[in-house]
Amino acid sequence: MRFGYSRVGDNTLRPFLDVRLSGPRGIFRARMLVDSGADQTMIPAALYRELGLEDTGQVELGGVGGNVLGREAEVDFRCAAGNWSGHVVGAPMDPSFPPVLGHRDFFRHFLVCFDTLAGGFSIEARRVDQSEPE
Repeated sequence: MRFGYSRVGDNTLRPFLDVRLSGPRGIFRARMLVDSGADQTMIPAALYRELGLEDTGQVELGGVGGNVLGREAEVDFRCAAGNWSGHVVGAPMDPSFPPVLGHRDFFRHFLVCFDTLAGGFSIEARRVDQSEPE
């Protein structure tokens, strides 16, 4: 399935995907950045609390700005490319920074191809019988 890039800020092209997250308190929609450089799938701590997620652990997140602690939980995701269940980290994020789909779960469920010259990206669900590298 093919998606177009979105222009943000100074006309930078970014791969965003509309995602529905399901938690005990309901379903919430989020426009999430498909980020091949992110290890974790992250949402703002406020959305994490709104979803009413049950903590399964604490995760240390590192980046350019230093390290922060986030809370981890299981959540159900749905987007145009497919549905999956996986981990999400609620992190203290700058409100101007979008939620992120990262390697730990999103890229394990989908094959993603970025094509900047064509102005878009494609996502294909992985076959169930594909195993993860050891």
